[in-house]
Amino acid sequence: NVAEHDPRGAAIAAASALLLTLDEVAGLLRLDARSVADLARSGALQTIEVGGSVRVARSSVDQLVITLLRGSFPQDGPVNI
Repeated sequence: NVAEHDPRGAAIAAASALLLTLDEVAGLLRLDARSVADLARSGALQTIEVGGSVRVARSSVDQLVITLLRGSFPQDGPVNI
């Protein structure tokens, strides 16, 4: 598998997936895993459990980025990236 040996291949594979691991989200957003976990805990990223593992919907990542770009993140949940 090319994605296993080429970080760019892994990022491309993650970008096309519907459900992402926290590590994949961290790679896409270029954040550390702890920051992504904090975003998930705050509700900024919607998560589901699949087979005992946490997954993030790709659409949730896209929505977070759009929200941050617009500068319209709700004041009730601070997001420190």
